[in-house]
Amino acid sequence: MPGPVLKNQSSGESCAGDGRASGPEPAQVREIAYKLSAVVATDPRTEKISFDWIEPQRTLRMRVDQDQARLLGVSSQVLAQALSVVVSGINVVSDLQP
Repeated sequence: MPGPVLKNQSSGESCAGDGRASGPEPAQVREIAYKLSAVVATDPRTEKISFDWIEPQRTLRMRVDQDQARLLGVSSQVLAQALSVVVSGINVVSDLQP
């Protein structure tokens, strides 16, 4: 049985494709996606198969002693912004001219 072929509906030519598997059980979805990728990989025109979900999403929880934060003059919003910078980084733009 030949592997799957994605075709451009207008021209009939082979084209790049994008697929997504989803469901309530991440481990089962991951297994199905790997099996599907193995089938797609059998087509010699397949050049690259990539996954954007290999790493499970991480969760970060921060407990704040609100009384202590108030004593220090730190708001929940400031703490949330600081945590965002630590986790995601921050874009810095410079308008300096040579």
